[in-house]
Amino acid sequence: VRKLVFASSMAVYADSPTPDPVREDHRAEPLSPYGIAKLAAEKYCLQLAPEMGIDCHVLRYFNTYGPGQTFTPYVGVITIFIRRLLEGQVPTIYGDGEQRRDFVYVDDIVSANLLAMKSTLPRGLFNVGTGIATSVNEVADMLCRRIAPGIRPVHVDAHPGELRNSIADIGAISTALGYRPAGRLEARIDEVVDFYRRGGT
Repeated sequence: VRKLVFASSMAVYADSPTPDPVREDHRAEPLSPYGIAKLAAEKYCLQLAPEMGIDCHVLRYFNTYGPGQTFTPYVGVITIFIRRLLEGQVPTIYGDGEQRRDFVYVDDIVSANLLAMKSTLPRGLFNVGTGIATSVNEVADMLCRRIAPGIRPVHVDAHPGELRNSIADIGAISTALGYRPAGRLEARIDEVVDFYRRGGT
């Protein structure tokens, strides 16, 4: 093995009080066991890879979406909302819905991985997102209008340990690897809706 590209997550970061993009040096204080596990794995990779003569790139994915995303009731709000609306069910928003996320299309995730794989840099730690903040309310409104205009989401109590704001500063990966996200949510969301309309799972 000459190179390792580790798939990490924005869940390694502490919450941000504002919906401004966070850089890779933002405080790493995860709010969830998942984030803790990802942060520990990052540290193992970045410490051990150089000792073993392996180049290592850590990519911190932000909120990834796209056709074929594995459905679970816990993550992937776009997939969850689409499936519920197509079944005539009401989408559930936890909290006030003003929590903001950086939704990054799967093709851009693939692009970032290929750039990291081909890079000649010995190591790197990079956010992978778009730098664009979108609220959960905006996502729900976008999907309701496209799929079921007569349905409106319901709000329930917020989940403990959920980040309020999580938006990527992609300056580092853009400069070092030439990463340029191409998938805008408004332009790509219909592909995801169509995938599930056709019975995709």
